[in-house]
Amino acid sequence: MNGFLLEVKENTIIESQKISSWQKIEAEYKDILSYKYLNNWEEIELPAEWSEAEQLTTFFKSDFAFPADNQENMIWKFDFETGGEALLSINGEIVHGLDRNHKEMIIDSNQYAGQEVELVIEAALDRINKIYLEIEGYKHSFSRAEFKIVDREGKSFYYNLLSLFELKNELQGIEKEKYKKIEVIYQKLKEMYYNQKRKNAKIDFKFLNKVYHSEIEKIESENNYKIACFGHAHIDLAWLWQFKETVRKSARSFSTALNLLKAYPEFKFIQSQPKLYQYMEECFPELFARIKEEVKENNWQVEGGMWVEADTNLISGESLVRQFLYGKKYIKDHFGEDSKVLWLPDVFGYTASLPQIMKKAEVDYFMTSKISWNDTNDFPYSIFNWVGIDGSEVLTHVPRVILPYTYNGEVDAAKIKEIENNYEEQKKENVFDYKFGDSSNYFKKDRVIPDNNLIYIYGYGDGGGGVTEEFIEKLKRFKELPYLADIDFSQPREYFKRIDQERKENNISYPDWRGELYLEYHRGTYTSQAEIKLKNRRLEEKLKKAEILNTIYQITDQKTLEKLWQDVLSNQFHDILPGTSIKEVYQDVNQVYKKVEQELNQIINDNLEQALSLNKNSSDADQKTLDNNQVDYFVVWNSLGRQRNSYLEIECSQLNIDFEAGIRVQSWPEAEDLKFCFKKDLSSKEMLKIYLDKISGLSAKIIKIEAVGKNNSKEFKSSYMKKNYIPNQLQEKSAQIENQYYRLQFDSQGRISSIYDKKLERELIESGEKANQLQFFVDQPPRYDAWEIEADFAEKEIKNELNLETLTVAEDDLEKRAIISWTFRDSTIKQEIILLTDKKRIDFKSSLDWQEREILVKTAFPVNLLSEQASYEIAFGQINRPTTSNTDYEKAQFEVPAHRWADLSESGFGVSLLNDSKYGYDIKNNLMRLTLLKSSNYPDPTADAGKHNFIYSLYSHSGSLRKSRTLNEAENINEKLVSKKIKSVRKYMGDETTHNLLNSILEFKKGKSRLTALKKAEKDKAVILRFYEPYGGRDRIKIKIADYFKIEKVAEVNLLENPVEKQSEIKLDNNLLSFELSKFEIKTIKLYLK
Repeated sequence: MNGFLLEVKENTIIESQKISSWQKIEAEYKDILSYKYLNNWEEIELPAEWSEAEQLTTFFKSDFAFPADNQENMIWKFDFETGGEALLSINGEIVHGLDRNHKEMIIDSNQYAGQEVELVIEAALDRINKIYLEIEGYKHSFSRAEFKIVDREGKSFYYNLLSLFELKNELQGIEKEKYKKIEVIYQKLKEMYYNQKRKNAKIDFKFLNKVYHSEIEKIESENNYKIACFGHAHIDLAWLWQFKETVRKSARSFSTALNLLKAYPEFKFIQSQPKLYQYMEECFPELFARIKEEVKENNWQVEGGMWVEADTNLISGESLVRQFLYGKKYIKDHFGEDSKVLWLPDVFGYTASLPQIMKKAEVDYFMTSKISWNDTNDFPYSIFNWVGIDGSEVLTHVPRVILPYTYNGEVDAAKIKEIENNYEEQKKENVFDYKFGDSSNYFKKDRVIPDNNLIYIYGYGDGGGGVTEEFIEKLKRFKELPYLADIDFSQPREYFKRIDQERKENNISYPDWRGELYLEYHRGTYTSQAEIKLKNRRLEEKLKKAEILNTIYQITDQKTLEKLWQDVLSNQFHDILPGTSIKEVYQDVNQVYKKVEQELNQIINDNLEQALSLNKNSSDADQKTLDNNQVDYFVVWNSLGRQRNSYLEIECSQLNIDFEAGIRVQSWPEAEDLKFCFKKDLSSKEMLKIYLDKISGLSAKIIKIEAVGKNNSKEFKSSYMKKNYIPNQLQEKSAQIENQYYRLQFDSQGRISSIYDKKLERELIESGEKANQLQFFVDQPPRYDAWEIEADFAEKEIKNELNLETLTVAEDDLEKRAIISWTFRDSTIKQEIILLTDKKRIDFKSSLDWQEREILVKTAFPVNLLSEQASYEIAFGQINRPTTSNTDYEKAQFEVPAHRWADLSESGFGVSLLNDSKYGYDIKNNLMRLTLLKSSNYPDPTADAGKHNFIYSLYSHSGSLRKSRTLNEAENINEKLVSKKIKSVRKYMGDETTHNLLNSILEFKKGKSRLTALKKAEKDKAVILRFYEPYGGRDRIKIKIADYFKIEKVAEVNLLENPVEKQSEIKLDNNLLSFELSKFEIKTIKLYLK
């Protein structure tokens, strides 16, 4: 800003009063709004430095008397330079947030005129400046506190001049004629101002403003663009701060927005994330009530669709459903609003199943800006139809603006012109139209932008703060100024409805984008903070299990499960689950996860206990053996909706019997002998492993483990070690394991030199290559450490530092395994490579004690096949991606997200790489890689350090992916059998009013689709069933539902459990449910009960 403008701003001040008498007190911020005061109030003089300690809060207070006179032509303001981030309260009422961008605030003179009040400022660390920007020598200093009375017309004149100044500077040297016209007006106003000043008269700002408007109106200007400006405050639920700080950040940002809404009738505000509103409801009910009033007046829009702005690459399909279900439910219940826009400005890529989920959650529009962050290819469209894997489409807008203002926009003339110019350039460019996986469809075409409806999202964000007075004042003037787009203070819902209506009325055809919105950036987020990703997946599975059982046996209420869901959903926020937050955030998350897991375990166990207590005929003989400690019983429940053969592992420490003397394991009451073995896992725990054959879907078996003496059964030490290999004596292919399906041979470094599929008579590994290569790469991206993997990572491989320590081969009745230990620098890696007797699958059970920094870890399988595309599981389906690197689009996808499996297939044969907790894949040509660890330094210098336990698996198949068991095996390694030790058993469980746990709750008679939810309906006496088609084809389903459910009628509903307008054909005959699913369809069925 030049000297003239500064002078004008100073001359708008009628009166200024310093507030010099202050006291302060320090407190430790323990938990949400919980403080431990460390000293007493003490007098201070400004300027006063205060502590930057992470967990310290400093309170300042002062008494202040407002003037009695509050004339219409005067504006009252406070001007504070507190340092850090702070919140101002007047007489206990929250008024405004204070930070590096919000120092001045308008005060309602009608409310406070003549009052004596107490001012309290709560101040804390500015984490953006201190941690993210790392400003050298940054100190917190409370240096200014002033009350100002400003001339209303003078303030208006100042912003008129400032807007002209910015516009003329933007036009200078580019559009000379336009520049001259604006420059003439600016200089004329400047001259008139100084003429008045030379006469020592009071500046007549009102007259100068009239001249300004008169001169502006003389300029004829055409601009075809209209920019919808959305004021908001992007608040990360956690990132460089903990959840408890987010509560305070929200209060600061929201109070600022409320103050601006009061001062500016034209201003509109939008805020997403019901979780933030829940914080306000619980912690700041007065603010929450004021927000509700502004929502009612249509000044504040509660939008976003989801519970939080969640990552969409990593979370399950059912989690995505619940994000919408509980997010929209909260908005409807508390604000009476129906959210129609998915608002995800800062999420790291968008799964291809999202359009269908949105449409079935009654969300029609999508807004993101993150795709404009691509590091390789410029995303070709701004307004377009995003088409999902099932064909569903949603109208989408990606604002086309330069970094870093994609969603934290500042307001000046340069930004407004930049938006226009970017769209003009976009019209001129050519774009490659390339359908991934189809090399024949690769050509150039003209880019078409059929609309002039642009978006600008403004307001300081990430750490909140939001809109400023200056932003609003400038936008008001930009709306009037020539040579700029038509500015509209707007909100997302109205914007999308308008352009959608214009599209229909004018028959506008927007371009289509099919498949995922892959972000060519932040690829490390599929891997960072591996423990958090594993726990999220386990809890997603456990929530499903708890809901199914609780629907039948009803131990807890729906609200309890909803709260547990919300806790998990909150931690799916896009800086938490992706692994890009500080250490303290993950300490908080682990505490939440621990509590949720404990509660879910309790719900599952209590429901199983309830099921087992529904017995009228106990077995005295069995009860007697229990009393003699000669028998242990376990109930084992299959949570999948299909029959499975599976393995159960029980810690021997759970057994009360004298198992070393010999045991028998049987199903009860059938008394069928079950295969079992004893083994030690990688942590040396003694385990009993049992093979269970043909457990029906959603049903249980009772396992009886009985001590029978040495002469009648196996001894404890029946798993004999077959051979130990000394590393320096281990010869190529001298160590091997083999079962009926595979033969594996190991080289002298413990790598696999051969995997031979005995059934298919085919070698899986390319000749001369090694499989299960543990690869290590230097991982030091120049910025965004936890977020990034560099495109040239493969050139930075660390070789010859993985040292084999031991390789042991063992076998028993259930498995053949190689137990291998390596060291890498200061870290240890152990694996059990397991061939199961009754499974065609190779498991790599892994245990790492990781002590390295900034090293990327992958496992590699160079397979003996070639395909131009690979298939990857995503939420509610799968997608194909190219394995080639022909184009820049293909090259950019050097690391991609997937869920439980990826598959590389050629005609008649394929190999699948499965996992139980990983998300980053890298499949190029015939090399299949899974990323295991990242261990970044920023923002958490301890990320991924310590112990990790996980499984990945290899599975080969004949035929197509659809005909394979890839999905079944992925389910088997992820969704373990539920087991519970029980005190007694009963031969009869259930009667006409209860369900027998040993029988299936529902049983698939036909079809390959998957059950993803069985839950109590949100309303009505009803049960919800949700299915999806996973392979990309049509599927006819027949399901037998347990007689326990007395079904009155069935109906198709959407994901919000509202009836769909066009009902599909669903037949119900004696509890046999028949229906059809189309390609990747998600179908939700409501069973109305009698």
